[in-house]
Amino acid sequence: MSRSVSAASIMLNHIVWEGDCLVIRFGRLKNDQEGKHCAPRHVYANPLQPYVCPILSLAILVFTRGVRQENGPVLLFGHNAKERFAKWLSATCSASKDTILSMGLNITEIGTHSLRKGVATALTNTPGGPQAVSVWLRAGWSLGGVQGRYIFAGSGGDQFVGRASAGLNVNDASFATLPPHFHGPVLSVEQWKCIVPGYDSHYPPTFRTTMPFLLASLVHHRVWLKQHLSPSHPLLFSLVWSSGLLVDLADEVLLGVMCNPVSKMMATGIPPHVAQSDKIQTLENEVKMLGSTIQQKLDEMPAIVAGELMAQGGMSGSSQLTTGAFHQGLSQLRESILRDLQQPRLSVDPMVPAESSTTTDASSTPEFSRGFPTQFRFPKCKLSELRMVWWRGVPSDHIPPLRFVKSRDLSNSSDVSNFSKAKRIINALVKHSDKTEYIISQLDPNDSSAEFLACYKKFAVSVGIPTSNDEWEARRMDEMSYLTLYRSFSTSSVPP
Repeated sequence: MSRSVSAASIMLNHIVWEGDCLVIRFGRLKNDQEGKHCAPRHVYANPLQPYVCPILSLAILVFTRGVRQENGPVLLFGHNAKERFAKWLSATCSASKDTILSMGLNITEIGTHSLRKGVATALTNTPGGPQAVSVWLRAGWSLGGVQGRYIFAGSGGDQFVGRASAGLNVNDASFATLPPHFHGPVLSVEQWKCIVPGYDSHYPPTFRTTMPFLLASLVHHRVWLKQHLSPSHPLLFSLVWSSGLLVDLADEVLLGVMCNPVSKMMATGIPPHVAQSDKIQTLENEVKMLGSTIQQKLDEMPAIVAGELMAQGGMSGSSQLTTGAFHQGLSQLRESILRDLQQPRLSVDPMVPAESSTTTDASSTPEFSRGFPTQFRFPKCKLSELRMVWWRGVPSDHIPPLRFVKSRDLSNSSDVSNFSKAKRIINALVKHSDKTEYIISQLDPNDSSAEFLACYKKFAVSVGIPTSNDEWEARRMDEMSYLTLYRSFSTSSVPP
């Protein structure tokens, strides 16, 4: 709910994780240039709706940043982040032009301010929602002379607004949903370095407190991400995805409502009526379970009564067949059937072959077959992502390193062309290294990133690509597509 200018200026050391939420502390705002009333903003996860979850969005941003440049402590890379987001928003709205027009809106009137104003309007008009003053303070609107003298921004009010603005239902017990998280450390520092380039050199200690929660969000939503992201999305070529950690850590993720008994995490920013809703929901579930138990006992009652009567009457198989004996036989049959039904059964699907249980994930085997998946498409990705998949592949998706690709593996002419361009770029970069291709392919992620950055700088100088003026600073190397780089040096007068 902050202004786009303020969001674009967030520094890494402004962010920290506290309890069950991410906290952002602005240095100053438009209506508070001295920073006297810049209260922390609390940002909450929404694991029930991943498409609007801010924690998941931040996780995708952090884990797909690739090679980091020095002196870049700003969270949103690029000095023109506001303008680029505005263009993206306009393009997204244009794709749903008819729907937006049917709502009586004009696409040209929708901008970054519309998001902030729309959320504030929705929250202040929600029955049982946060107080209007808390919403206004969160949005950074000036309240005149009363602000700072009579009205102070407390953490409780902003926490309530933070939960509501994340899309959680204010009038349901799910409003107290906890974020996906781990109990205790799950990765060592060396493991973090392997999936986050510059983990200990670029990211400050305060921001590193958010990393486990960002990773837990990716692990929890990995299936949803695979289903809804484009096959060329940068996340699918990132180190954290290709390493197989998202699958390995699936059983370690914890969730909960109000409180998790294992991690002891407590939900914050919860109004009293939500706590009551949670208790009512718990009571309702217990009543349903009680009803099921009573029905089960009623179903078992005839068999129990028949068994007791038989035991007391001393009935045997040699007795004369009478109406009583006939009913006794039926009761015995019923008892036998119930006993068979109550015996534990193996939870094995007979339609699934036995050898399927021994199937291993590609991430657990260091070697692949060199065959590429059917209908494989050569990716159009960033330069830093090309470097990773060229040498390492994507083991979690059974994609071998792209250096093994042959033209015959590609059925589409555009894929063949992109492969040729990518191969030419990689060869041009390797020429500026003092290591062989085999040695480069065996480097760990951090050394590989450093080697790649050094080769790129030498390559840029050799072909006359500027690396410090405003035009190229706006297109940082970790955002540049390898196709963009190919076009730049293919038109250069100096051969690569």
